Amino acid sequence: MIRYRLVTHYVKRYHRTIVLRHYSLYSNRLQTTPPSIFVNRYSSEVAKTDERPTDTTRHEEVERWVRDSFIDTIRRHGSSPNEGNNSQPLVVYNKNRGGEMFGIPTVNDETFKIIWEEEFRDGDPGTAGIVIVRLKNRRTIFSTSQLLILFQGLKAKNNFYQMHGVYYAYRNYLKDEKFRENKSDYGQLIELIIQCEGALKNYWNCERFFSLYIKNGVFKPDTLLLGLKAFMINGNVQLAKEFFIQIVNNEDTFSFGTLELHQLLKFLLNRHDYGNIDFFFQMWNSKGRSLDFATLALVHRIYLKCSGGEITNNNLLNRFVSNERVQGTGYLQNLRSKLTVLYYNLFELNDTSTLEHYNIAVKTEGDVEIQQEFFDTLLHYYVRRMDKPRIDMILSILDRETSLALQQRHYSMVAKYYVAKRDMASLVSFYDKRIMDGEISLNRDVLYDICNCATRAYSQGVSTNFKTRVITLIHTDKRYMISNWWLRDIINYLDKNPRDTLLTEFKSKLVQKDMMGARDLFLERIRDELKPEFKIMFQMLKLCMNKDFEPLAKVIDSTMKRLYPGAIPLSVETLWLRYDILKLSDPSARQTAVRSFLRNFGPSLCYRDMINVSKLLIEVGVLQGAELLLLKCKAALGASNDPAQWSHYYMAYLKLATVKLNAPLFEQLLQECLANPAASDTNAGQLRAHIKYFAKRSPQGPEQSQKLRQLVHAKSVQSQQRRRDSKKQLAQVLTTMDRWLRSSITAHRNGTACK
Repeated sequence: MIRYRLVTHYVKRYHRTIVLRHYSLYSNRLQTTPPSIFVNRYSSEVAKTDERPTDTTRHEEVERWVRDSFIDTIRRHGSSPNEGNNSQPLVVYNKNRGGEMFGIPTVNDETFKIIWEEEFRDGDPGTAGIVIVRLKNRRTIFSTSQLLILFQGLKAKNNFYQMHGVYYAYRNYLKDEKFRENKSDYGQLIELIIQCEGALKNYWNCERFFSLYIKNGVFKPDTLLLGLKAFMINGNVQLAKEFFIQIVNNEDTFSFGTLELHQLLKFLLNRHDYGNIDFFFQMWNSKGRSLDFATLALVHRIYLKCSGGEITNNNLLNRFVSNERVQGTGYLQNLRSKLTVLYYNLFELNDTSTLEHYNIAVKTEGDVEIQQEFFDTLLHYYVRRMDKPRIDMILSILDRETSLALQQRHYSMVAKYYVAKRDMASLVSFYDKRIMDGEISLNRDVLYDICNCATRAYSQGVSTNFKTRVITLIHTDKRYMISNWWLRDIINYLDKNPRDTLLTEFKSKLVQKDMMGARDLFLERIRDELKPEFKIMFQMLKLCMNKDFEPLAKVIDSTMKRLYPGAIPLSVETLWLRYDILKLSDPSARQTAVRSFLRNFGPSLCYRDMINVSKLLIEVGVLQGAELLLLKCKAALGASNDPAQWSHYYMAYLKLATVKLNAPLFEQLLQECLANPAASDTNAGQLRAHIKYFAKRSPQGPEQSQKLRQLVHAKSVQSQQRRRDSKKQLAQVLTTMDRWLRSSITAHRNGTACK
């Protein structure tokens, strides 16, 4: 005992390495730990995230549990860690004397309390590294109760990657019965693993451990919610529905209330999954479960959107307002219901006629929650409308009212104004002041906004280079990732090369000219209620048109419009216009098709649609229509400082001037482009190709081409100088970001980092 007290003395005074070195003199189980583990030797394991199960087995355990209700028929994943290994027999663990599990020494309770417990509770990343290395080297295996203390300590400091590293090292042992002896501790440990994997977006792991969690029999609402989300994200929508039905039908077993329902519906809203919002709400309501105004307001707004704001026979909105249980809550007569209609009118119709009336009503009748929601919504609306005076007015109100204090979400909303304005200097200054003053902490929204602003404000080459340097900056110091676990999301966002197995398989079928196989593949995905992302479906539609598979294209088109009601951009109609025009050989028929399209959709075309249609018209020879659209594009741009939009405009118009062999117009456009500071991303190679076209076909020939070459050269020099200036400005941004990241290390150590 005296020796153990000496060790405790060293814990207080010396580095953890010293502690373990001294302890090794008295224990033949705990060996000297190499100092290298303190530089996070576990980091290589952290990179190994979820292991995706095969389609035939991934949901077997959960499906059986759901269908058989509470019958204990869930199979364990895989085999026991010691199965088939006779050289390492399982020795029963004795918590008082120590012993072995799977041939690895355990730590008894007395030793654990003296040597490990304080370190585990502290949640230090280095401790997680020690635990991983000692298990790998078969020196020490900790019990469920001991690991629970470590996970609780790591969770308290948001050390999710370290939690994942420990889980990954113990993943096979956790499935063994010996780790389940203490049912309560095992359930809590599995719950922490699920929360950790959810935070890291490893949803396959969430689902895998959720099947163990539900067998344990003690359910917490936030973990149930995470399990449902994991099912939906992993594409097992039907299982999510069946499990939700079990939750609704067994209120005494599952603690799942209106707060969790609201969060589930909000999650589906962010995925634009309106159909499943309706299913979950109707199922909840049909079983007589309680309804709160926040959830009713969310569903009300979705039904307004899907019904175009009008009540007609049998539509969703009519069904909602005529439902007896909804009427019985008093929601439809409450201020919350009227505000929901106001918010719909603001965002969908840009109707502000009743805004002042409800501004007064909220201040006189609304409670704090309603006032917060009202001013948050107004702030969002004014940011969307780029109305800086009113943005400042809302911030002033929030700052002045003690019950409506400015919070991190408000600063994040205001930052979107600078992103939309493409004002990097103001955006960085805005965040820098608030981060250094402690008003907000560094979080993922800050870096998302800066990277988005770089994409909008600078040429493609400059912004791509900046994103690469951001990734490099994050990797310069391992402590950055330890202190800010969400940086992995930023890296994935910046370095993403989105791939979808559906799209890959679909392409393969089309290459083989297997239209029926491609159709069956697509419809099977829809039957499984796995809603493909819109951009994936859009790419599939383009592929069908390029291969001239019109029937399949129409199936995808109708499915898109059904799955994304009210959210289909005109780029889909533009795609159909291109497909239809290219099939027509008669110029007059093409003119008729264009006039019909512009008559139907012209007033609704956004800038990008007008550019795309004008390029199409140039391609098929409808030059007059193309010029009219390009003039509308210029008017739509106005005082915009978006380099990409201006460059698209000039390149399209210069191509039109080239096709028309209109050298004066070409020269005029180049002069404008030189004088426009926003047009910094023109393609010099393409411009030189246009000049060669003039040299071959224009009557003026070489003399005129020489003058145009001089203008192109001047534009090229100007663009290069702007790129150099942009890189210099972004280098300063990187220096500021590095300062924020270094400050976040201290904040994390003090427990004040963003959660």
